Amino acid sequence: MWLKPEAVAQIGFLEWTGADHLRHTKFVALRDDKEAKKVVRET
Repeated sequence: MWLKPEAVAQIGFLEWTGADHLRHTKFVALRDDKEAKKVVRET
């Protein structure tokens, strides 16, 4: 099942693991200044 992207959350984390997972995540805030469909992974 796929969901439509409708909300953007800012997430804090310590690091990316070798398996491309986030380590020690925390919710920071909801972002209303960005469109969910245009969000991509930052490198």
